[in-house]
Amino acid sequence: MTEQKYLELIQTFEVQYAQDPQKYRKRLGHFALFGYAYIWLWILVATGLAVASIYVIIFIKGHYGYFKLLFLSLLFLFIVLRAVTFRIKPPGGLEIKKDQAPLLFDMLEDIKKKIQSPKIHKVLITSDFNAAISQVPRLGMFGFHKNYLIIGLPLMHALTADQFKSVIGHELGHLSRKHGKFSSWIYRVRESWLKVIDVLEHKKTYGLWIYKKFFNWFFPRFNAYSFVIRRENEYEADQQAAIVTDSKTGIHWCASVWLAAG
Repeated sequence: MTEQKYLELIQTFEVQYAQDPQKYRKRLGHFALFGYAYIWLWILVATGLAVASIYVIIFIKGHYGYFKLLFLSLLFLFIVLRAVTFRIKPPGGLEIKKDQAPLLFDMLEDIKKKIQSPKIHKVLITSDFNAAISQVPRLGMFGFHKNYLIIGLPLMHALTADQFKSVIGHELGHLSRKHGKFSSWIYRVRESWLKVIDVLEHKKTYGLWIYKKFFNWFFPRFNAYSFVIRRENEYEADQQAAIVTDSKTGIHWCASVWLAAG
């Protein structure tokens, strides 16, 4: 897909989202599941080949060719399963506890109540000029996320107390309506496909064409879908930040960050 076609696709999705956001989210979820369905199709194929090979070896005739087929099908199944259960590496940083920063954790609890965000499992301090929320799946494609709040000390020092609270409200706002989990799941689907293609390319597997053809069709469209959602989630996170403080504070911290970064 060319860059021009990709941009046109994003514009089309923007119109669809504006017309019916809920329907758009469902369609994106279904499209992501379609990618999983293709992977699971080959899991079933590989499993079927393995089961058939075992049956022939045990009950009919243990020919060398069937042992080879069994080995290749199990290897193929292993590669695909590893891609599906891809896990995101936890973010780095210095973890701090409530007894080390009670005022910070009291502020987080207050924000959580106001915007109904889920529990923050770990708070990490870094030297980056940034703040972010990261959801790390503990069970691969089956979810069970762990939430990390990442706070950069340079950013904290550059803002007033209210501005900093607004920034944290913005980050936690990504989770208040499950946007963070959904986006993390979408990201994991993308990484799973990249993992499958990368492994198959390096192993020179004969079945590469099966994945590559579908990947070339699926991935650009999936990227366009998720781009629209990611941008819209930023706007909604700004609304959550305004609930925590007010819209003027949000404007002020944006200006302060821009000036400090420049």
